[in-house]
Amino acid sequence: MHFSRLLPLLILAFALTAAEKSPLVLDASNRPSVITAADVIRLPSAGPFFTGIYPTATADRDITLPDATTTLAGLGVAQTFTAAQTIQAATGITSLQAATQDAVRILGRAGGSSSHVATITPPTLAGNITVTLPAATSALATLALSEALTNKTLTSPAINTATIIGGTANNISLGATTRNTAAVTTLSATGSNSAYWGGAAYIASPPPTSGLSVHGWISVANTQTGGYDSGFTAWQSTTAGVAKPSLVLGMLGSSSWDAADVATQVSSFYILTRNGADAMVERLRIASSGATTLNGALTLAAAGNGLLIKEGTNATLGTATLVAGTVVVSTTKVTAASRIQLTGNSDGGTPGWLRVSARAAGTSFTVTSSSGADTGTVGWVIVEPAP
Repeated sequence: MHFSRLLPLLILAFALTAAEKSPLVLDASNRPSVITAADVIRLPSAGPFFTGIYPTATADRDITLPDATTTLAGLGVAQTFTAAQTIQAATGITSLQAATQDAVRILGRAGGSSSHVATITPPTLAGNITVTLPAATSALATLALSEALTNKTLTSPAINTATIIGGTANNISLGATTRNTAAVTTLSATGSNSAYWGGAAYIASPPPTSGLSVHGWISVANTQTGGYDSGFTAWQSTTAGVAKPSLVLGMLGSSSWDAADVATQVSSFYILTRNGADAMVERLRIASSGATTLNGALTLAAAGNGLLIKEGTNATLGTATLVAGTVVVSTTKVTAASRIQLTGNSDGGTPGWLRVSARAAGTSFTVTSSSGADTGTVGWVIVEPAP
């Protein structure tokens, strides 16, 4: 037997015989063995030879071999474990490519009385992939659990049926109990498209596929240098499935939006609807001056409703008292085309029939009775013909 093979066995045998009084023997095949009370440690007799290198022991050490015919794993050898292994270490299992490189450590949960196992299973892969972990102490997010994400920036996300509580969105505080003073730069619904009313035809991309519900006010900036600029458009589908705008709310801006004079940076509010000829027409306009134009009949459909007109200085409705059958009514609202309606409001003296005998546009008109002794009260109203 080669001495280099026998030496480590002699050392092992010496340790065993010193502690266990077990002799070193050769079996029938001339293989050296160390015999304990019941078991045998045997080394093969054929080369190549095995050399055992032992560290400097600081105490007695026990090495327990598995009760199976198997191959022991080595530290510096690439090997594959074919059976399920459980490696128990208080500091976890550390994997690294070199001593000076960063490592990955798998560590079980400390404490507790359960013995459950968390299994990491890859999907069916079409090739090798790399999962990069964040350089921070953090918990990983999952797909199936309800979790709170903090300090995240989502780029072009598709968020369905989301409930957002707190935080900010495009400069606006969410869930706040006080009024927001910041301005939202962009607010749109999924599938919405920019569009505007060109006067003769509606110019737009395909209609939006979903709605946007806002509880409160929306500030809309005019983007057209002239003409209609829609701020809200409602779409409806025909029986053939063709989507068309049916209601448009917006502004009618001045052509001098870039002027420094604030007086030119005003606009009128308008409402457009679709008529029976399948055309969008203007129904209502409130000018920047406050004048309101209604393109259509005004119907007060409920009994008891009426038209209320404010009386006072320079009004279009009022009363006047005749003196010797005449009275001058001062109001700047009278024009050369004014239709002035008169009625006896209360009798006085000798009543007669009433007429407008004179007018000064922008100043006054004169009411005269057919009776020079008429001292009654006259009710009057001024109506202007539409342009």
